[in-house]
Amino acid sequence: MADEIKSCRLGEKTVCPRCNHSFVPDEEMVEEKEREREGGRDELNALISCPVCGSKMKLNF
Repeated sequence: MADEIKSCRLGEKTVCPRCNHSFVPDEEMVEEKEREREGGRDELNALISCPVCGSKMKLNF
């Protein structure tokens, strides 16, 4: 069974689903950005990693 990627927002406290570390994501933590064109509109996808265990979370804008 594949792990579902949790989502988070910049500047809002989040808790890592793997290690339960609490942190506030900031722009310096953004790892991957990718523009995706879906149904006539551009969407930006970005991933943030937990600073303790490295678990990835999807960043919502």
